[in-house]
Amino acid sequence: MTEPTPSQKAEFDRLVLEVQSKDLAMQFGDAFATLAETQAMAKEGALAEAIVALKQKLVDTYESKAMGFSKIKSWEQAKRFFSKAIEHADNETAIQVRHNIAICHFNIGLVHEDQDRFEEALENYGLANDNDNSYAKACYARSRLLARAPVPNNDRTERVKRVTEAIALLKQTIRLDPTFKGVAVRDVDFDSIRNEEGFKAATK
Repeated sequence: MTEPTPSQKAEFDRLVLEVQSKDLAMQFGDAFATLAETQAMAKEGALAEAIVALKQKLVDTYESKAMGFSKIKSWEQAKRFFSKAIEHADNETAIQVRHNIAICHFNIGLVHEDQDRFEEALENYGLANDNDNSYAKACYARSRLLARAPVPNNDRTERVKRVTEAIALLKQTIRLDPTFKGVAVRDVDFDSIRNEEGFKAATK
């Protein structure tokens, strides 16, 4: 068994403190069981394995907390815990966690849009796309809102940019899910750009 390095010891100590933090304390007993197991592993010199086990437990625990907040539609809290999970996730797990973060941003965007806070809604739909560019609902939401939302200060240059992006996102949405073509044709949010050649091409 290889001798643990100082950096491994420091990382293990940091992970132990995180398991003991207020975000996790008193909520997931099995996290403390894992902590006891990994501390025993560390004493036996299996520090690398202990670090992997602790990281996996942190991912599982943060995801569980995030899903709980998602169920009660507390999207900001859910996003926070999904973001903490991703700090410890491997590449494959991170893809799914980022999709869950995208769902949070999408739902936060819906709340902002319902309150006519269009710029905040656009930002969150954009962040949803940043976290998962295959999330068709978020692509569509940003596309239609770019088409219908008033442009700050009636900036004509900005309006042209938004129309161009709206059409590009609509094309992306339809590539991801062709059923959105029919939805877009009927959606009044696109009335202001319905005669644009790009819109016609995307929905023909």
